[in-house]
Amino acid sequence: MQNPRVRKLFSTILGVGAVAGSLVLTSCEDEFTEEDAIRAQQETLAALKDQEAKNDMEAQAMIDSLNRIGAKIDYSVTIVAANKANTGSGARTSAVATLDGITVTIKQGGESMTATTEGGVATFTGLKAGKAVVNVDVAEEGYSSVTYTTLLGSDDKDSYSVGTLIPVLPITKAAGASVVTGKAWAEFDATNDAPELAQGATVQATVGVSDVLSLYGVSRYGYGGVENATYEGFVQTATVGEDGSYELVVPAAYGDEKSGISATIEALPFEHDQTYVKMNEDGSLETVTEKMIFGKGNDVDHIDTDIPSVYMEIEAPTGVAEGFEVKAELNKQFIAESDFDIVTGGTGYSDGDEFELSADDEGAIATFTVFVNGDGEITDIDYSDNGARYTKKPSVKAKTVNGSGASFDIDFTDYYKVVVSNPGSGYWTEPFVSMVTMGDDSQESTVLMESGDGYDLDGGAVEEKDYVLDNVYSNVEPTFTTINPVAKQAMVSPRLIVVEDGSIDEVRESLVDLARVSFGSESSDEFEGGAGYMTSPKVTIKNAKGEEVNAQAIAVVEDGEITEIKIVNPGTDISEVANDIDHDLSDIDFSNIENTLEPGSTTNVKNFNYSDL
Repeated sequence: MQNPRVRKLFSTILGVGAVAGSLVLTSCEDEFTEEDAIRAQQETLAALKDQEAKNDMEAQAMIDSLNRIGAKIDYSVTIVAANKANTGSGARTSAVATLDGITVTIKQGGESMTATTEGGVATFTGLKAGKAVVNVDVAEEGYSSVTYTTLLGSDDKDSYSVGTLIPVLPITKAAGASVVTGKAWAEFDATNDAPELAQGATVQATVGVSDVLSLYGVSRYGYGGVENATYEGFVQTATVGEDGSYELVVPAAYGDEKSGISATIEALPFEHDQTYVKMNEDGSLETVTEKMIFGKGNDVDHIDTDIPSVYMEIEAPTGVAEGFEVKAELNKQFIAESDFDIVTGGTGYSDGDEFELSADDEGAIATFTVFVNGDGEITDIDYSDNGARYTKKPSVKAKTVNGSGASFDIDFTDYYKVVVSNPGSGYWTEPFVSMVTMGDDSQESTVLMESGDGYDLDGGAVEEKDYVLDNVYSNVEPTFTTINPVAKQAMVSPRLIVVEDGSIDEVRESLVDLARVSFGSESSDEFEGGAGYMTSPKVTIKNAKGEEVNAQAIAVVEDGEITEIKIVNPGTDISEVANDIDHDLSDIDFSNIENTLEPGSTTNVKNFNYSDL
């Protein structure tokens, strides 16, 4: 048998056939279903809305009638005060602690309805199938108001009765919220031996919406389920005061077996000035204050906790090395036997025949006698320099000679010696000299001359011994470039200063007892002795504020370099380190509190140390 509601709809549609001229019904009465009627209804509505624009009163009445067709929903909202002891999971189906006189507003399809709770329940009738947005306003009662989305039903039935249980949590002390207190510390000033109270920091408590809904068995799915919800006051913040303390009023609820509900208590990152000591590239210490973000792992990571509270300022060197010069002088040569080459031996010569060379610049004459074979041919000579020193190639002539036809070649080469032309002044170590010569192949050659047997230092000047170099061969006169030593200020890394019991114990040469290295190398923890110190410089010991402390030291100088710093007055009341972040907070409990907060509780305490976050 056909549904009478459908039958009534069918007869109504026939009555407006003239309006919906395009509607054709082909099914017989026995085959016409409720689904067919609904589809016909929708097609007719579209046609009738065109008539509405023409102010057709009959069409308007029909639209109103058709709009009333569909599932009708009765909906109830039960508000549970989650801080009451009998609202645990075992109480949801029996007695519940509810709130009366609460305004509940539901919005659907651009329209809204309002109801007030009686016995904790707000009731709505005549709603349509589909989704709705519900707001529960309990702010005046000191509870967390909530807005949620739910599905009321569908059109597959004529009517539905749907209900939602929604818990609300207290957010004021009077209503029964939980109170969390604690203190917070931060390293605002690393130059003292105590942490500072973290005034101005923010502490936050967060209650999870899904945790609350799950605890009270509220599903996200099905008719009346809470698909999503927004609670006011589920995130609470508090600012740390001058005394370092804070107080959070946290929404709280009873869970299973009357235990509290979980909440997250955390200290949030915040910006604040921080004072600390840093070491500069020149080995000095400096106290700086700058903005830092605390609570992100960088509140103390940049602070050097290894440097002592004092550093040493060493006077600059006074040595200025200048003026040293060398020059090349053509060496007066004697003609050795190996310098002769018998080109032709001739004939008729006898052993002992004598030849002589032309005179040197001083008039001395070198001679040689010859040795011959059976044919009177010269085969060898016996040379006598007779004190002659030649600066140019000499000629050869016969002195007592019987034969003829002999010829000789003298392989005469210019040699130079290097001498000091200007001893200079202000030298603490010998200079280097670069010399350029030219060989037979006209190729230049560069030699770096170092000090040695040629010259020594004497009172800051370069003293020549007999000569610097001798018998330097070059086709042209050699040229020279002098490389003077450069003065450099000494630097002692503060890390090398050992402070014990308030006094300076020693200054180490290096942290690992290695040889000194030049300043600017990869390690900044080495003793740099400098260069150019003609006398012992003044050593001043200062703190990170640039103030002199009551300690004294002297520098030991060797060859222009500081080789040792000796402490002659160790001083008193000197801190071992410039930055102190290792404070004794052993009497403070920084362990996580039990984050299950019971309504009305005030015993939970959570302390924070930003250096550990």
